[in-house]
Amino acid sequence: MESKVEAPEEKVVASESEVKEDPILELNKVNNPSFDKDDYVSSSPTTIKHFGNDKNDYFDSISGDTVAKTKDNTTNDYILFEVNTEKGKTYTVTGDVYISVTDGKQAAGAFFDAKDIAADRTQTTLAGGKSVADMADSVKKWSNQTFTFTAISDKTSIGLIKWNENPADDNTLNTTIYLNNLKAVSYTHLTLPTIA
Repeated sequence: MESKVEAPEEKVVASESEVKEDPILELNKVNNPSFDKDDYVSSSPTTIKHFGNDKNDYFDSISGDTVAKTKDNTTNDYILFEVNTEKGKTYTVTGDVYISVTDGKQAAGAFFDAKDIAADRTQTTLAGGKSVADMADSVKKWSNQTFTFTAISDKTSIGLIKWNENPADDNTLNTTIYLNNLKAVSYTHLTLPTIA
């Protein structure tokens, strides 16, 4: 009878010159990115901040999809989604944006932005957000918008802001902003060995 001897398991060790960086799958910081009832990324709810008293004023249904929106007939409004962030880390925010404006008016006062809101309600607008001038392709049609920001604390609020320092600005009063499929991600790199 012949006995079989199995070869020892071969271990592959990569040298430093064979190591490369590959991005891992993005991890969305927004728990319910489509705002629909069953679309949850994790069990932790995303805190929603809005200017008015009733959260339901900030959501609407369009073609069966739930979307976030600012209110009509105001020049000072917002709906923001608070996400966990790491100070000094850069995040990419994407969302489908639609800017509605009454016929004969010009879209104004619309922002897709990131803010740091302190416990005392002091707000800092973070560099990188978009104004209506940057989102002309979203006026009267859906288009995907993207911006990046660098966090300055452990929580950042992202979303829609409607603002004009003139409370009677007719163009801003007649502009409404809609948002769907909101994502906030920070790409993390994982060092993987390359096997020859």
